[in-house]
Amino acid sequence: MIAIKPNFMRLPFFLLLPFVFFGCQNDQEINETITSTIQWTHLDNDYEASETEAYFTLVNGETDSLQQEWEIHFSAFMGAVTDITDGYEILHLEGEYYALRPTSDFTGLPPGEQVRIDYRSGGTTIKETMAPKGFFLIRNGKLTELKWSQTPMNATATFGGAANDKLVKYRDPDFLYENYPEDLGASELKVIPTPNVIEFTADKGIGLAKYQSGGSANSNSSTAATTTIMGDRRLHVWSSGVWWHAPTKVLKQWLAQFYDVELVIHQEDKPNFPHLELIYERTIAPEAYEIFNMSTEMTVVSASDPAGMLYGLATVLQSLHEESDGLYLPLAKVQDAPRFPYRGQHLDVSRNFQSKASVLRLLDLMALFKLNKFHFHLSDDEGWRLEIPDLPELTTVGATRGYTPDESDRIKPAYGSGGSGRDTSGTGFYSRADFIEILQYAELRQIEVIPEIDLPGHARAAIKALEAYARRTGDKSYAISHPDDKSQYRSIQSYPDNVIDVCSESTYKFLDKVVTEIALMYEEAESELLTLHTGGDEVPYGVWTGNPACLDLKKGFGVDTEKAEEVKNLFSAYFLGRFKEILDEKGLRTAGWEEIGMEREAIAENDYRWKVNPDFADQNMLAYVWNSLGGNLDLGYRMANAGYDVVLANVQNFYFDLAYNPDPAEGGLYWGGFVDTYRPWAFAPYDVAKTVPKPWYAAGDGPTEAELRTDMVTLKPEARDKIVGIQGQLWSETVRGDSLQEHYLWPKMLGLAERAWSAPAAWEEIDDPESRKAVMKSDWAYFANRVGYHALPLLDSYGIRYRLSPPGAMVVDGQIKVRTAFPGTRVYATSGEEWSAPTVGEEGELLIEPGHELPDTKEPIYLRSGTGDRRSLAVELRR
Repeated sequence: MIAIKPNFMRLPFFLLLPFVFFGCQNDQEINETITSTIQWTHLDNDYEASETEAYFTLVNGETDSLQQEWEIHFSAFMGAVTDITDGYEILHLEGEYYALRPTSDFTGLPPGEQVRIDYRSGGTTIKETMAPKGFFLIRNGKLTELKWSQTPMNATATFGGAANDKLVKYRDPDFLYENYPEDLGASELKVIPTPNVIEFTADKGIGLAKYQSGGSANSNSSTAATTTIMGDRRLHVWSSGVWWHAPTKVLKQWLAQFYDVELVIHQEDKPNFPHLELIYERTIAPEAYEIFNMSTEMTVVSASDPAGMLYGLATVLQSLHEESDGLYLPLAKVQDAPRFPYRGQHLDVSRNFQSKASVLRLLDLMALFKLNKFHFHLSDDEGWRLEIPDLPELTTVGATRGYTPDESDRIKPAYGSGGSGRDTSGTGFYSRADFIEILQYAELRQIEVIPEIDLPGHARAAIKALEAYARRTGDKSYAISHPDDKSQYRSIQSYPDNVIDVCSESTYKFLDKVVTEIALMYEEAESELLTLHTGGDEVPYGVWTGNPACLDLKKGFGVDTEKAEEVKNLFSAYFLGRFKEILDEKGLRTAGWEEIGMEREAIAENDYRWKVNPDFADQNMLAYVWNSLGGNLDLGYRMANAGYDVVLANVQNFYFDLAYNPDPAEGGLYWGGFVDTYRPWAFAPYDVAKTVPKPWYAAGDGPTEAELRTDMVTLKPEARDKIVGIQGQLWSETVRGDSLQEHYLWPKMLGLAERAWSAPAAWEEIDDPESRKAVMKSDWAYFANRVGYHALPLLDSYGIRYRLSPPGAMVVDGQIKVRTAFPGTRVYATSGEEWSAPTVGEEGELLIEPGHELPDTKEPIYLRSGTGDRRSLAVELRR
């Protein structure tokens, strides 16, 4: 079985167990010799008991026997361990951090021998991303990283047989063939997102001028296209202004990257050979543009601002097509403008750090596909990722993960980062210089960077870092935790200490310091900080109830409540008001997840419902609504109707860290369902009930559209303008490394770009579900063909390691018929006895062309879609 590199599962609950420390000196010796190994194997899921059965295979590679004094630490999603092999126990420390250790019944493990440790734990496991990882051994004061691995999961055991057949069809070639779009061939329109208006003419179009050695450019585009190239290919641009410098800098980089074409800029006389003219036209709306081919000699791109010009040039870049004699730009008239002013992508770099290079690549492609807001999630429980020079512990401690008994030098491991602190996914931060470079890169591409400092919850890394700062300096003036706080709580990720003290003035001194330093970085980058995102979500009950400063403050308010939900609502609103004052003073807009504008209203014991808090509705706050699950499908509409500006970030459509499908080998999470490229594309912003996916676990077809609408608030016509845009999210719990980031984001982001920029789709206005479905099927086929034939080759040329979907295939009249999720993708075949992942390009790999005859072999035939040196998961051809 072909397996994507294993990752970890993030679910909105963990077993609540006491926190346990294990003895080890803070400066423990690290054993560089890795000899012991551990492997995880999934056996079965018990859906009736909601349990997982699995086992570890531990091999002692040490030179002596393992006796009582050892512990193996690791990261995993696991519920309560209900049964385990005698002589062992698994302890939940906190978050998704665990320890395996021997009990008094342990009899020792001699060198060179192995042991199998079976266990059962709460919750079923359907993804290899849920497997334990990041193992390290603590023994005699030494930390040794372990070699760890996992065996591929068996789909039948995972899903419990025929009752869940619908979940295992993602390796069924017949099912995929029937559900993939028809191959319509390369289309005349190549651009994503779709322009509002585009009219093609019959002429071939403008060719790229080609210099002959020592000579001038040819004046006739058709002859230029056939002239022997004696020098580099060149695209000529003329404009009389200076406002277009930024867009042409980006175009120059794009041309070199995608087509190996040089951009030549003319600032005085117009060329008398094929060229682009960039024209300022004040009547064109912001971010909009027009393209008009005057002749085969000249194409005019008009806009009223640099953003519009950049998007016009992005359309030019995507429209280029290559023939045997060169590159051409089709003759066409384009009038284009964005649907939403906010077209965003979020990136979490806290849970797993993402390199600066990967961030720059993401920004480059965001601009190419006309996205304009980059939501930069810089802090969370598992990492603080931005240098603040006067508070070095924020990064020396808060950006470093590894084994530690007291977190004086680093924070605890998470998401497989291991014990040494050298894992680049767990450890890393952006220096001031890095962050300024990112800001400048985004500014050139007309992208607003919206930093998020996640508070008051999700703040554990900052809390531990500032405690270390206070210990080193004796300065407690930046403290964000109260030393005498006796509050009892567990966050949704099972941390007992991740919420800041909102009742002490030192907290607001810290916040003012951080915002001031961030603003200075923007100023140095010659960019403008407009909005700061404060997070604000998932603050657990029980916080602040035992904080002496909050008790005093509550008395000052004249409030006498001790109810956890009322205390939480009171001080969440107090914190938001205080933080907003700091941002207001600096001329910044306050943004946050939907909870900044919501309150929890108790309706029964251990049950509540959300209600809109009207207090902040008229205070220019921006609410990002992700929670569209269950009875919250209309949450964004409720907030917009109440007067909040809203960015729709619905989990079922825009959480790109969710797996593409239920296949156990597909990387990603699934607590909110599954999200592929279709899901963001199939989104009706003003009537989400039309396109919300059914729950993946639902029996039958799930709730009908009519049932969804039963208790759903509709968006008022006058509140449509309060929906300012949509945004994709990439949370990074399972995203270890740049290639995985690209795998999760692409091609999903193409569906996001289409829905954020392009005019409303015709199917959005169709009320009859069956009629709408038919139109959506046709429209999706057209879009998917453009993705496969045009967008994916661009991503290939940029080196993006996007996700490749396995092919669909059928045998018809002795021929292999194949389809791919995005037509134009190649399909390869191999043959063998086992479900295998052969090396790309190995002998025996066969490219399947249309009408390919079925090979005369009785061995299984495996098909994979592929590009360059990469291949998808495999499907076995049925005969």
